[in-house]
Amino acid sequence: MTYLLKFAVWTGVILIPISTCFQHLSHRKSLSFTPSLAHSNFVTSPPHHLVHADKTSSLSDPFSTARSFLDVLLKDLDKARMSYVIRNDSYSDTRTGVTHIYVKQIVDDFEVTNGLININVKDNTVLSYGDSFFRGPVMLNKNVTTPSVHQIYCDKINKNLQEYQRSLKFLNVSEIHSCRTTLPQLQEVYEAGCHFLTRNISMDLYDIEDPRPAVLAFMVAATPSVSFADKLASNFDQYLSEISVIPLNASEHRFELKHVPGAVDIVPIYMAYSQVYEGEHNYLKLVWKFEVEMQNNWYEVAIDAFNPSNIISVTDWVWDSDSFSFSDIQQIDDDDDDDDDEPKPATYLVYKWGINDPGEGNRTFEREEINPQSSPTGWQDGSLPVPPDDSNNLKLARLAKSFTTVGNNVYAQEDWDGNRKDWINNARPTPGESLDFNYTFEWQAETQEDPLQFARSFMNASITQLFYTVNKYHDFLYLYGFNEVSGNYQQNNFGRGGLENDAVIANGQDGAEFNYTPDGQSGILTMSLWDLGNPYRDADFDAGIVIHEYTHGLASRLTGGPSDVKCLTTEESRGMGEGWGDWFATTIRSKPGVTEYTIGAWTIERASGVWAEILWVVEARDAIIQADQVLTEGENYCALWAGFADRGLGVNATPADPETGDRTEASL
Repeated sequence: MTYLLKFAVWTGVILIPISTCFQHLSHRKSLSFTPSLAHSNFVTSPPHHLVHADKTSSLSDPFSTARSFLDVLLKDLDKARMSYVIRNDSYSDTRTGVTHIYVKQIVDDFEVTNGLININVKDNTVLSYGDSFFRGPVMLNKNVTTPSVHQIYCDKINKNLQEYQRSLKFLNVSEIHSCRTTLPQLQEVYEAGCHFLTRNISMDLYDIEDPRPAVLAFMVAATPSVSFADKLASNFDQYLSEISVIPLNASEHRFELKHVPGAVDIVPIYMAYSQVYEGEHNYLKLVWKFEVEMQNNWYEVAIDAFNPSNIISVTDWVWDSDSFSFSDIQQIDDDDDDDDDEPKPATYLVYKWGINDPGEGNRTFEREEINPQSSPTGWQDGSLPVPPDDSNNLKLARLAKSFTTVGNNVYAQEDWDGNRKDWINNARPTPGESLDFNYTFEWQAETQEDPLQFARSFMNASITQLFYTVNKYHDFLYLYGFNEVSGNYQQNNFGRGGLENDAVIANGQDGAEFNYTPDGQSGILTMSLWDLGNPYRDADFDAGIVIHEYTHGLASRLTGGPSDVKCLTTEESRGMGEGWGDWFATTIRSKPGVTEYTIGAWTIERASGVWAEILWVVEARDAIIQADQVLTEGENYCALWAGFADRGLGVNATPADPETGDRTEASL
């Protein structure tokens, strides 16, 4: 019998069979938890009185429709203290006709970090909306009497570890031996994420308007080194004095911090509000909101301004791989004709799009694609940032003909030392002006050589494959709607909107993860050398892993809007993000012969595969069915409902209780 337990790993609580013995634990320390907002909701097909709020007005554009909708939805807000701002990353999708509008809440001129509304409008009608706005009254609670969000998170981890230990007595001998070896790892997870709560760092003497204590206290909690955390805590004032504060807008409490110990870059920080619950009551806390990049993490954090040792919310933008791989993606044919009038494109000796890994086919020469929509200047137009030591500022990079794996969509290189900040000077294939990326890859089932050096000897072939796959996926997603205004990853947006200077930084032969970032900041795709076999397996040659990791960037920017990427980072929502990555990697090339990316060419033949992690997400079911109605006028309506019902998500299914996990299963 397989026992299912909910347990907390580095980044949240997920459901997993105990027989797998937590084999996908992250290799790095990571924190992710946020306050649970009981009033937050997502609504498809809103009530008529909300959708058609102003019957006397001729609404000529979707933003007017949204404002009219907000006037009714928020009619009971304290207008003297609470307002809203429509974010600049709101956009209209010209392909679907849907406008996606993102709304940020303002209270007393401060942003509410988790006060958000997203509205989807078509034909001057609100199709759906999500709402987590604070409704008031505005009463600041400086002294929390109930456990902190961090403490609640750690209590869950501890409880699940105890349940895991108790369940060992139900396993057979082989399972017990395997699972007991992971207990120290699980205990390490708890210690790494929760040891900070046992530290006694007095914050009574620090000025509430000084942003430094909040950041330094977080570094004590976040650093993976226990000895370094002890050093920071023991010499708190000394390290505090070494942090430089650069005012950006003092009246708005916006600053930049330099020389933060453990950070690899400047830390932008500002004062805001965050919603938290104390019992059944919702109230606001004054917080310092900041982003801090570390060697193996990139955090978005809100810290209690009155008690900087109290972490209100933390999101890690780095998403670890679960060693996901697919072997059922079918090979396809691509018989594009040559055009002698066009400039000679680059050629790549690779496993072509549609071949998942070396076990499914052979390498062939594939051409650089110059698509007027997705890659109008091709894949080889790009240059590295200058000067070379300025590895954080891609704005200095210009478009120019590239003779290596550098282009407008991706910068691909090895990352053998695992230092992602120094990627610019790492090795890449250099075919010269011929742009003939023709490199040897002699796969062997076993080798007598050092497995690491054997894998590295094929670096040129590996990085060429990574560069090719990322470019193909970029172009594919573009033609299905992930373009400049929706927040895609490009160095130059060609005047089409959105924020540019964010080509993906793809580091090969390192570790599998995706560092998803807001629009205008490069996502970092890191691919592994798996060391459990001889020779090592190189994830650059597995299209499923590349697609899975890149999809984290896609899903994060589309869910919360291009500038808000934290929506799929904790508990159930993180399962959604993993599900999307798995589903795209499985499905994306499953229709033989499709190479033109014709919009609408695919239909869903197996609705049960719509989403790898869809089982108990009622709101997601409704949203997918509504999306099909908007995009195809309901062409797949029956297939979708049948598929969901087969998986226990029929018309009478209800959402799971957030505490007990109890659900109602109902089929058609």
